[in-house]
Amino acid sequence: MAGDLRLPKGAECLVILVHGSGGGHSNPRNQFIADYLSRHGMGTLVVDLLTRTEQRWDNLTLVAAAHSGSVRAVVSRGGRTDLAAEALSRVSAPTLQVVGSEDPMTLRLNVRTGQTLHCMQRLEVVNGATHLFKEPGALADVARLTADWFEMYLHKVPLPTGPLHRMNGKTSTSSSIG
Repeated sequence: MAGDLRLPKGAECLVILVHGSGGGHSNPRNQFIADYLSRHGMGTLVVDLLTRTEQRWDNLTLVAAAHSGSVRAVVSRGGRTDLAAEALSRVSAPTLQVVGSEDPMTLRLNVRTGQTLHCMQRLEVVNGATHLFKEPGALADVARLTADWFEMYLHKVPLPTGPLHRMNGKTSTSSSIG
């Protein structure tokens, strides 16, 4: 598994950024958000957990949130939440959905998801943004919303300590986040 780990000095939490359609660890939008979060004192791990075959099955973030008590907050950026429909009612982590106003299909899906989730949740619509948030300032809005959400739910969570390993030329710890 390839990935990029950033642990700024004094980081109190670790945010794992996963991209469901491939290229997560090298996706420039994920890198932009990881940089923003790192500048705001959050550790980040950007990985691509799905193989091309697995990509068609699930929205991994929401499925993981449904199956793990260690997931403390979720942000879905333009996510196809319908792909995780069976797991939505089990998600307990506070969930933020961020969608562009000019992405009507994904917006409809995320509105429906909000009706299914039984956890703390919020839907943020970035005005004038399309699915990839390529419009000027749109991705910065997503990064700010993401950082604000994680600030509310993740800070003061201790980071693991333990032996260091190398992952795709980057340093990572072997302990899991609890």
